[in-house]
Amino acid sequence: MSFGGKWFGGYRRDHAGDAGNIENMKNQSRRSKESLLKQIENLKDVEFYNVNYWELNIPEGSIIYLDPPYQGVTNYRDEFNHDKFWNWTRKISVKNEVFISEYNAPDDFEIVFEKKLINTLDKDATGNKKGIERLFKLKSSCSRYVNK
Repeated sequence: MSFGGKWFGGYRRDHAGDAGNIENMKNQSRRSKESLLKQIENLKDVEFYNVNYWELNIPEGSIIYLDPPYQGVTNYRDEFNHDKFWNWTRKISVKNEVFISEYNAPDDFEIVFEKKLINTLDKDATGNKKGIERLFKLKSSCSRYVNK
């Protein structure tokens, strides 16, 4: 489910329907709700938090997937501090298995998966934005040097 989901190169957040087709947005919301209700039994023990990522209490030994705003791509309403994010990721990687979805990462992170893609989220859906989606993790030899 998404609030203000990506649509025609921008984010949908107005109430009047001026930024896109309101009927499409209603249908998307309805389909998302229906999908969630079908999966509700599988989600009954899931805990949701609305906090900054650095405020999370992460149990030791967790497997963590992170999908930050990609650096150098779409701008967001609020500034995202990428250096702070990568430093936090280094710290939590010492006692957890952490995977980060990004196009690029600092040198002390290694690629564990990559796939070529064509981004069709542009307003013309021409598919002319090509890239390589990557999954990174902190290199094993680097985790011992991070402040515990």
